[in-house]
Amino acid sequence: MKIAPEDLSLQLKRALKGLYLIVGDEPLQRQESFDLIRRTVKEHGFNERSAFDINSQFDWDLFFAKLDMPSLFSEKQLVECHFSEGAITKAMTEMLLKLKSRLADQTIIFLISFEKLSFKDQQSSWFLALEQQGGFLHTRALSLFETKQWLKQRLQTQNLSLTPEACELLLERTEGNLFATAQAIERLKICGFTKAITVDDISKAVASGSRFTVFDLIDAILAGTLKRTVAIFQSLKNESLDPILVVWGIAREVRTVLTLQSQIRMGKSPSLAFTENGVWKRREPLLAAFMKRAPFQTLQPILPALNHIDDVIKGRSIGNTWDLLYSICLQLTDSNRSL
Repeated sequence: MKIAPEDLSLQLKRALKGLYLIVGDEPLQRQESFDLIRRTVKEHGFNERSAFDINSQFDWDLFFAKLDMPSLFSEKQLVECHFSEGAITKAMTEMLLKLKSRLADQTIIFLISFEKLSFKDQQSSWFLALEQQGGFLHTRALSLFETKQWLKQRLQTQNLSLTPEACELLLERTEGNLFATAQAIERLKICGFTKAITVDDISKAVASGSRFTVFDLIDAILAGTLKRTVAIFQSLKNESLDPILVVWGIAREVRTVLTLQSQIRMGKSPSLAFTENGVWKRREPLLAAFMKRAPFQTLQPILPALNHIDDVIKGRSIGNTWDLLYSICLQLTDSNRSL
């Protein structure tokens, strides 16, 4: 059963399923889906929670032995299986299909997540079999139209009203990042507005929470202003910003630029490429200047480097997250540098 992330709350109120599949790496939808499922199943007596990080060396025999082991704390448990990035092996699919026989056990609910799963895997027999028995949520980056619909729904749940111009400014300031937009909405709610929120209100409230944002950092990088990039980076680091937001923001921008460069190289006009990729008008000159300074070959190694930092954040690799991010920021700001 496919479940839209925004419909998960309603589905959980109707009936709990024995298994939930979450696929995708959009940070806000992913985390909120996890939290909602965990909170709801706990309200239904599933007080014990076990979490497993799955990779190609995972000990499945030990995993199933633990499932059969009587719990000392609760008769009901939530079992989470979080798959690391990479190909799904035959052994993994066999074990996942084996979980299907456990769904009749009403004392266990499975939460299975994949940050990335190919379309081919999503059409495979093992995935379709589990989806048929449980619920499947796809947490992905939204289009501009979908983001506007998400914002409208989010504002309604928070009892906030924004003028159309204020909505446009809010999305522009947060560049469609749902996590940043949700934080801005929380900030607006704290301000206690009793009327429709205007452009001026947005400008004051969204800017008041922090001296700089991830988007200020990205703009400084695109502009090639090394001194400003360093100052903003240090400010964000000192404010204990979650580094995953910096990784997300840079990766999103680099992917956009690589796509633009590929399309323009194949003959598409820059203006059409900007429009089709949802680039805001005010940012077109910034991106155009950056693309002249940073060729396709220079940007290609950035995404693997960001994937490595993501692994460091999640404990799958060793390294200093902020030092690695700093190196990438400097290299993007000054294309003559190397990683």
